Order: sequence, then structure tokens, then C-alpha cells
Amino acid sequence: MRIFLLLLNKDILLELRGRESIASLLGVSLLFAVAISAGLQGARLAPSVVDRLYPTLVWLIFLLVHSQHVERGAEVELRGRTVDALLVAGVSPGALYAEKVCFCSLLSFGAYLAASIFLFIFLSVSLPAGSSLVTLAIYLLIAALGTAGFSALSTLLSGITIRAKMRGTLASLLLVPLAMPLLLVAIEATSSLMVGQLTQSWSQIALLAALDGVYITLGFALFPLVLKD
Repeated sequence: MRIFLLLLNKDILLELRGRESIASLLGVSLLFAVAISAGLQGARLAPSVVDRLYPTLVWLIFLLVHSQHVERGAEVELRGRTVDALLVAGVSPGALYAEKVCFCSLLSFGAYLAASIFLFIFLSVSLPAGSSLVTLAIYLLIAALGTAGFSALSTLLSGITIRAKMRGTLASLLLVPLAMPLLLVAIEATSSLMVGQLTQSWSQIALLAALDGVYITLGFALFPLVLKD
């Protein structure tokens, strides 16, 4: 746990110093939100239709933004000798994978919240009837589970494709089909919550957590093999 926290603290400090990923994720989220909002406003859709489209649009924006940064989490260390040095120093592949997933999850969660806020404001989305802090907490839970699953998968894919010549394109092409079950469940859970169907939303949240478990388990099992290559 101490090694995990040290590695996470190192990545957070480096990101706060450079702010490259944060600025890029926020900027791209804003651009996609503006483009989609302009398109929907030009189509003159009814507000009720826009409200129903909101969960799908938010997760699609997140997918586009995340796919552009699919290799960013572990790229620097996997391309250089940092990983070799950490392994020689006694850092386990599991601890390294866990730290990369956590760090990527933090960035992804921020990107999703940014896309949610931007799109919510630009589209003037209506809150579901009877909304409360509980509704907000459930929304954040869905966002956390969804972004964690994407991060677990993309961290593994970044290691697999990092030595390929077209690593960015290849990683994105692999991410979209492999993460499709997670994306669909996340959209359904968010949609159910936005129309006030909390019972149905909880069943989808459970499925979302189960998918996270599958992706994380596969990551812990395969990541050491990726490092050996």
C-alpha cells in the first residue's frame, strides 16, 4: 500500500506541475459539448427529446475524449526505462497496474464531470422530478464506476499497444468494442436515473460494478505479461 501511494502521489504531482492531461481533457470535452449543442439546437428538437438524449451524449463525449488519451496513463513509463527500474526496485506489476488505473480514473472522472456540466448548461437539461442529493450521489456513483471500468481496460490496452507504430489508433480501435458492454450499461443506468427510475438504475449499477470487476481482474492477470514483453 505504501508503494502504491508513493507512485500515485508521484503521478499526481507531475500532472499538477505540467497540467497537460487536465487541460487537454477539459478542452476537448468543452469542444465536443459545444459542437453537439450547436447541432441539436439547429435541429430544433423538443426539450423532452434533448433530456432523453443527454445521458447518451455525455457518455459518447466521454468515450471520444478518453479514447484520445487511452495510452497516456502509462505511456511515458512503458516507453522508457522507468518500469524496469521500478520492477528491479521491487515494485510488483500488480501495484503498478493498480496505481495507473487509479490515476487514470481520477482524470477520467474529471473529464466526465466536465462533459456533464458543459452539456447540461448548453442544452438546458431539466432535472428529473424529485431530484435530491441522493440522486446526485447515485449519478456520481455511476460516473465513478463507468470511468473506473474504462480506465482499467485502457491501462491494459496502453501497455499492449505501446510498442506498435500506430499505438494510438490501435488502442482506440481495441477500446471501443471491448468497452461497449460497459458503455451501454452506463448509458442505461444514467438514463434510468434521469427519468426517476431508481430501482432499475440500481440493478444496472450492480451490473456496472460486475463489469468493472471483470476488467480489473483481467488487468491484474494480463498486465504482468505485458511488462515481460
